[in-house]
Amino acid sequence: MSSKAQQNKLHKKNSLLSAALSLLTSRDMQEVSVSDITTQAGVAKGTFYSFFKDKYEIRDYLITREASRLLQSAQEELDAQDIRNFNDAVIFMISSVLRQLEENPILLRLIRRNLSLGAFHKQLRNTMNEDFFDVESRFEQKAESCGIYFEQPRLIYFMILELTGSVCYSSIVDNVPGPLSEEKPSLYDAIRSILDGAKRKSPDVIGQK
Repeated sequence: MSSKAQQNKLHKKNSLLSAALSLLTSRDMQEVSVSDITTQAGVAKGTFYSFFKDKYEIRDYLITREASRLLQSAQEELDAQDIRNFNDAVIFMISSVLRQLEENPILLRLIRRNLSLGAFHKQLRNTMNEDFFDVESRFEQKAESCGIYFEQPRLIYFMILELTGSVCYSSIVDNVPGPLSEEKPSLYDAIRSILDGAKRKSPDVIGQK
C-alpha cells in the first residue's frame, strides 16, 4: 500500500473514532447507530466495517484508548515525584486518575466503570496498532523498586482499578453512596488494605527459608 493510501486509511479511521467519541459521550449507547457514526465521520458504511465489526467494538476501542491515556498521564505525574513508599505511590496515582475524571465528566460517561480496560484489554490493544504505555508492568516495577512483591501483581492492579472505576463512576455520576470527596478516604483505605494483604517477602528472603 502506498504512503498516500495509508495516510488516507488512517484519516478515515481517525474520523470514525472522532465521530464515535463525540456521539458516545453525548448520547446513550442504544441511541447511537453505525450510520450515525459514518454520517458524522463523512465516510461510507463499508469503510466502518473495514475497521470495526460493530458499534460495540469501536466503543471498546475508545474506552481502552482513553482509559490507557488516563493511566499513562497518572503514571507520568507519579514518575515526576519522589515517592518511595509504595502504598503512597499507588494512592497518588489513583488520586490523579480521579482528579482527571472529575475534571472531565464527559469522558467518564464513556469509560463508565471500565477503567481497567486501559491496562488489561490486551487482545484489543494488540489490534489497534498504537503504542500503548504499559502501566501494568510499571506497577510491578515500582513495587519491586520499593522492595515490595506480590504473588499475583496483575490481579492486585486489576482489583484496584476495578474498585476505583466503580466508586468513581457511582460517586461522580450518581452521587452514590455520596460525593466523591467523602468517599475518597474510604477508597484509599480499601486500596491500602488490598496492597498490605497481598504483599509477600522478597524472593531472596523466601529462598533463605
